[in-house]
Amino acid sequence: MKRTMIAGATLNAHIDGYTDIENYCCEISTALESRGPLNFQLRKVGSKFLIFEINPRFSGTTPFRAMVGINEPDMMYRNLVLNERLSPVKYESNKIIMRMFDEVMIDKKDML
Repeated sequence: MKRTMIAGATLNAHIDGYTDIENYCCEISTALESRGPLNFQLRKVGSKFLIFEINPRFSGTTPFRAMVGINEPDMMYRNLVLNERLSPVKYESNKIIMRMFDEVMIDKKDML
């Protein structure tokens, strides 16, 4: 995903089959012998990938990926608990997902 962020939160993400990045992250995940979620943060500079952070957790954009067909928590459960062998996932690409924030006003007396 190519993301627009503010204060560490993703506001929107463009999902467009970045296969070169996807393949690179798969290589790193395999080399690390990962058995769980890995969240890669990187930049592509020219033809090189510069990883600046790897987080071993589900990320804040996990729901975004589920919307296009990559449901990571479900996949992990099926693989690790039900011992299902999973095939590579086909997902929808050329999508933009936006996170919306709404302003809400609450009377303080309703909070007590």
